Amino acid sequence: ATVGGAAVATGYGFESVRGTYSEITGGVVLGKGIVVDDNEYALDFGFPFLFAGTTYTKLTISSNGFVAFAPSGPTVGQQQNIQAPLSDVFSAGGIVSAFSSDLQLSASGEIQAKAEGTTPNRIFTVQWKNCTFFDETLGAQGGPSPNGNLNFQIRIYEGSNNIEFRYGTMSYSAAARVRSGRWAGGSA
Repeated sequence: ATVGGAAVATGYGFESVRGTYSEITGGVVLGKGIVVDDNEYALDFGFPFLFAGTTYTKLTISSNGFVAFAPSGPTVGQQQNIQAPLSDVFSAGGIVSAFSSDLQLSASGEIQAKAEGTTPNRIFTVQWKNCTFFDETLGAQGGPSPNGNLNFQIRIYEGSNNIEFRYGTMSYSAAARVRSGRWAGGSA
């Protein structure tokens, strides 16, 4: 099925619910600080998860705000236009995106993953903490925008096969501008 030209997983509904964002601690820190830009991390999350008719036990985490099940190649790279539907840019068995953009961690930022609970009710959480947008206007190599603070999680649930996005503090403010035709700044 498609929505607005983008492929979507069949058999999933959407529900918006207000809840509490609780930062995870004690998980595996995959990346930390401003060196994390266009990185990916492959992990076994420890339980079977049914997504779009296929069962997975591993995923690839992109520093750009999404996870991919069974990608056929790299999920991140410089100059990728990741504002296009991800299914048009990357080939994978499934892609789940909480905040897909050209992200970079701030100096205090980190990407962390953690499995919690006991069989058959485990939850695997991937957390992006203190990340911001990559800003190519900062020096010769670009760098993390000083004007953003994004905190969010993707949670997948054993048994129910539910996917949940949780958002913490999300702020961004800068003069409006267009960056390589990929995103427009402003306030969120």
